[in-house]
Parts: sequence; structure tokens; C-alpha cells
Amino acid sequence: MVSQTGLTLSGLLLSQNYFQELGISKIASIGNKFDVNESNLLDYLEDDENTNVIALYLEDISNGKRFIQQCRRISIKKPIILLKSGITKKTKEAIISQKGSLSSGNYKFIEALSKQFGILLVKDFEEMFNVTKCLLNQPLPKGNRLGIISISGAGTVISCDFAENYHLEFPTLTNELVVNLKQIFPEFAWNDINNPFDIWSAIEKIGPEKAYIKSGEI
Repeated sequence: MVSQTGLTLSGLLLSQNYFQELGISKIASIGNKFDVNESNLLDYLEDDENTNVIALYLEDISNGKRFIQQCRRISIKKPIILLKSGITKKTKEAIISQKGSLSSGNYKFIEALSKQFGILLVKDFEEMFNVTKCLLNQPLPKGNRLGIISISGAGTVISCDFAENYHLEFPTLTNELVVNLKQIFPEFAWNDINNPFDIWSAIEKIGPEKAYIKSGEI
């Protein structure tokens, strides 16, 4: 984890017991970045064998062009999570007061860059920690084709909304796969078996554990 705040980040990590949950290997507090900045640390963490996910809290970006090039290169191997503050006039004034540095850029511009160059943008520390935990326990995806399994129709719809915002594709299930899936669903199942699909009726038939395991195997 790389942060421009030391006390806030450390306090949150300790109070919520995130040190143990996240398995943090390194924390760097870079303050006003007088001698070391985020790009120096990204170069180091890129090749660090004990680092699998990189989480950043930044109030300003020292060298935007270099930062973008690094994120494009590193995010293929290691996810990069960014919590970017200093996005309003008042917070920019606060940053100047605190550190004597200027916060960088329009937030819409930061959002566009994040989508283009593989940066996972988060809104607060809690989301940063949760996304980090998720990525530490999941392999990196090999492509943009997504299969969604949910216990409700609402779950599938909400998941689709989020997925389409990130230009993920939903491959059509093959006939063979549909036939195999039908074996775990009751005859009265009201929902079509497609991608995404709702497994609630399968849970009622064979129980939640078997329904999830069978769905995953198929």
C-alpha cells in the first residue's frame, strides 16, 4: 500500500484488523513526496515477489505521463487500486494547506484514464480494502467474457448493469451446457437457463452448497 497519509491509513488498518485480513507486505507513506513519489514505488512494487496487489491513496500525481505508462504496464500482472482525493475546489485548497502541493486533474479525466489504463478507481478507504481483499483471493481474469450466477433475478439484473459499464461480454451458453444445467433445476423452474442465470430453484431442489458447486463445475 502506498499512501499520502500515514496516520489515517494506519489507524484504519489497525482499528478494522485489516493487517491480518489483507496480508499486507509493505506500507509506504510518501507525504509531500519530497524525495520519493508514487512512481518510484510503483517501479519497486512491480518486481516485488511479495506484492500481488497494489493499493494507492493519492492526493496528487507527480508525473501523470509516467504514472499512466506504469499503470498500463503493471496492471496486466498486478491489479492497481486507486483512491484519488482532491477532486473538489475545497479539497484542493486543503491539500495545498497541508502539503504545499497541487492536486492533479479533473476527476472525470481520472475516471477516463482508469478505464483506459487498467486502474481500479475506488471512492473511499473501506472500498479500497474490500476490493484489495477480493483481488487477493481471486485470479486475474483471462479476458472480458463473463458468466454470472445469482440467487435472484434482481441479482442478475444488477450484475449485468455493472458488467456492461465495464464493457464485459456475456457469452451464450452452448446447448450441451444448457442440458447439463437443467439436471440441477426442478421441472417447474420458472426461469430460462441462460447467461446470466438465477439458481434459486436449483437451491430449492438440491440445496445451496450443491447448487453452487454444480453450477461452478458446469
